[in-house]
Amino acid sequence: MYNNYTISFIFYLMIFLFATGFVIAGEEKRTDTGLSQTDVKYTNAILKQKALEAAFRYDESAATDYVAAYIKNTKNTFFLKHEAFDTFDENSTFNSLREKYNLDFGPLPFFYLYSALIGFFIAFVLLFKKSGDIIATLLISVFLLLHSSFRFHIFLCVTNLKYEHPQILMMTVGFSFLYAPLIYFYFRRFTQSYQFRAIDLLHLIPTVIVFIVLIPIYNLPESEKLAIMFDVSDFNIKQYLPYLMFTKLISLIVYGSFLLKAYLKTRGNTLFTIVAQKWQRNLVFLGMFYIISYAIYGLTIIEILPRWVLLYYLQIVAMAMMVLYIGFVANLKPFVFDVFLNKVQSKYAKSGLTPGFSLELKDALVAIFEGQYIYRENNITLDKVAEKLGVSRHNASQVINEHFVLNFFELVNQYRIKEALSLLKEHEKSNIRIVNIAYLVGFNNKVTFNKSFKKIMSLTPSAYLKTLQVT
Repeated sequence: MYNNYTISFIFYLMIFLFATGFVIAGEEKRTDTGLSQTDVKYTNAILKQKALEAAFRYDESAATDYVAAYIKNTKNTFFLKHEAFDTFDENSTFNSLREKYNLDFGPLPFFYLYSALIGFFIAFVLLFKKSGDIIATLLISVFLLLHSSFRFHIFLCVTNLKYEHPQILMMTVGFSFLYAPLIYFYFRRFTQSYQFRAIDLLHLIPTVIVFIVLIPIYNLPESEKLAIMFDVSDFNIKQYLPYLMFTKLISLIVYGSFLLKAYLKTRGNTLFTIVAQKWQRNLVFLGMFYIISYAIYGLTIIEILPRWVLLYYLQIVAMAMMVLYIGFVANLKPFVFDVFLNKVQSKYAKSGLTPGFSLELKDALVAIFEGQYIYRENNITLDKVAEKLGVSRHNASQVINEHFVLNFFELVNQYRIKEALSLLKEHEKSNIRIVNIAYLVGFNNKVTFNKSFKKIMSLTPSAYLKTLQVT
């Protein structure tokens, strides 16, 4: 049987090959496109002739001006590939036209395409999952779809494929105001089983307003959108940009503060496994990183910061990192998406255990585990724990399921691995044997310890020790 790593590698390799094919096909499509206009105006014909004459006499400045004028008039960039301009090398001013209009399938555009395809793939995988919380899955899937659509849009722009598809002009701008609310409500659904109310629809208002504001742009004919892309339109699209950027930054900051507050409220909560806690932490970290990178991007646009490539595209890279991370978790640790309290609560809906007594038992259970270290007993059973709590086996199991979202042995192993991590850190520079630590925390043998450790930490104890040595 193939393990999750092998399956994920195959999927990602397939997407990589598909992205490569997309790039090659785009290149072929572009280079095969000639000047199809048979009724080109006389002035354009003269511009073309003068550009060629300038190239033959090696007048780079004149050739650049004539070609630029020709492209703006005809909105056709194929003329740049004429062999007469091959004499102008890559360090010439003429090359600025090539960079502005020719197809560019460099490493960064390919990264945008690849991460977008990964996002689409993971979104549909999650949507068709039969397990897990439907609402939470829908939220994270829509988030991935919108993020991936934006990066695909960026791919079309930076590669100059936008000139062949002018209808994409600002198509994804409105949806960008949904990024923060989606990830915030997903986090609340994940950590608190949040139940949506009608008033939550108010969070859609910014997106609706943006789409209304952009209606004049969306209603423009394709020829006018193409003219905007070639900077020959009277329509001042740049007037929208400062307001859109500022309002989006405010939105990100507001929801980012909400997200951080929700995380601090649930951080360290033993309701979640170590893996689930890492998922929450990393999701919040990537969200904060995106907010900061977008603020930096805004400062470069208004020229407070220098428009370096790294600063300018940092926010897009941050988005891609978030999508790739979600894809990684969805493929290798899909059980993380199934950790929800409402599923456990519905299981015990008819139980006679009152909420107040259940909380008391939960506190008593924690005291037994953290105060008496009962998990260190290698023959520990649910019956023994129930006896210490003074309740039935069924009620003890209910308390564990409701408050820790784990079964009994998962809870025991989590406490054992947690102490094992502390012991490994404490003895990382000594020659203490891993099997001794396994026995100390309650395992009967090293095999079971390794298996439980890898399930929770996604790596073996020996591999974990190596990471400690590196840091």
